[in-house]
Amino acid sequence: MLSKNINIVSSDWLEKLGRLDAPPFCSESFLNRQLISNSTFPKIQLGRGENAPAKCWMPGREQKYVESKTDHSMEIFSPSDLQKYQPKVNKYINKNIKSFQDYVVHKNWVLITRSGTIGLARLVDDNLADKCFSDDLIRVVPNGILPPGYLYAFLASSIGQGLLRASTFGSVVPHVYPEHVADLSIPLLPTTIQNKIHELIIKASILLVDANIQLDKANSLVHSVNNLPYLDHVNTGLLDDSNVTGGVRAFIADGISNHQLLADRYDPNLMAAEKIVKMHKNTLRLGDLVASAFGVPLFKHIYVEADQGIPLFGSADLFKIKISEQKFISKTETKAISKYLVKNGWILIASSGSIGGVIGRTTIVHHNFENIAVSNHAIRIIADNNRIFPGYLLAYLSSEYGYRSIIRTAFGSSVPEIHLGDVMDIPIPIPSRDNQNKISELVLSAYTKRSEAVDMESKAISIFEDEIKSNQRLKG
Repeated sequence: MLSKNINIVSSDWLEKLGRLDAPPFCSESFLNRQLISNSTFPKIQLGRGENAPAKCWMPGREQKYVESKTDHSMEIFSPSDLQKYQPKVNKYINKNIKSFQDYVVHKNWVLITRSGTIGLARLVDDNLADKCFSDDLIRVVPNGILPPGYLYAFLASSIGQGLLRASTFGSVVPHVYPEHVADLSIPLLPTTIQNKIHELIIKASILLVDANIQLDKANSLVHSVNNLPYLDHVNTGLLDDSNVTGGVRAFIADGISNHQLLADRYDPNLMAAEKIVKMHKNTLRLGDLVASAFGVPLFKHIYVEADQGIPLFGSADLFKIKISEQKFISKTETKAISKYLVKNGWILIASSGSIGGVIGRTTIVHHNFENIAVSNHAIRIIADNNRIFPGYLLAYLSSEYGYRSIIRTAFGSSVPEIHLGDVMDIPIPIPSRDNQNKISELVLSAYTKRSEAVDMESKAISIFEDEIKSNQRLKG
């Protein structure tokens, strides 16, 4: 019996693809090519010929990054930011380079990762439009022949993803180029179905934009109701390090905290946030506002197929719109599996990772992660509803004040960690119940919209996949 990773193909396929490596002929790739080839719908190459529905390209490589935000620089997003709800970037591109406009993307383009994790796709919505993205993302620019939402659904579907992965080359770091994307054959479903898929995708993108607007409004209210100035307007006392090279910064530690000598704990930019909050007229420790807070131990991951397991999210997965490779752990073989399931209303804090990355980021379980398993790299916090609204608590912890207070507790040089006990000492400003409720409702409504957007996009992609699978030519 042949392994499921072995597939027999005719010599015609070797000649047709001009490849001798395995990926184009593996079971998944072969099946997807067969699905497209055998579908009863007409096909057209995505980026080839006069009637091609899109142009596929990527910017050239050049020295473009600068160290900080200035009047002559702009934030630039990387492939790792593509699937995040609210990406936080710390890279900047020089706006004076000749090819600067090549890095700017526009609404309804589709971006595709071209190295590492191949083929992740994202439709450019109002959250991302007119922003800069690195040359590690292929641009698919629709020309009006096909609806952009339909193009995106094809590329984001399991069929499109399989075809993209089949086009990869390179043994150490896989790559795919615009020419490979342009060569893909896209089935032309009836116009009514194309439009239905497009409308669902666009509605989903609008919901994501609305959700971010509401979260930004909640963040603004956190500042205003607590009289907290934005920290970029605060003099932190950072010493002049303009002549220091190698990324070294110097500052004076104001007292020793918990016998810790890690420099980051005394960074004035982090300490300023905590000092301002402590001056608030009504501040309580986080530990005094929770019904329960706990971490979970490291556990053995026994991976199984989707129908036999429960989804497992790592801490980074909590902040992504879509996970590239969802993992499932055994319902029956995972010891005390209920310990790792999260419930509605819980707040989760990513407790490990690199500073500036996922560590210290927060989210809430609300129409998104209920009854799924979350790894040991996330602290669980259950708010005491009689003392604080969970949505308000999340909004504060997600603000620049809350985030800096969390990050300041991190320890470890290789992979920084956050300890539950340190987090419980973080000061939380307590506004009126009415203001808390107003902020909380904005946050929970935003998370509901995120959930609806994910469901709507999944429905659109399922319509595409089902149409292809149910309209196949009979063999023989």
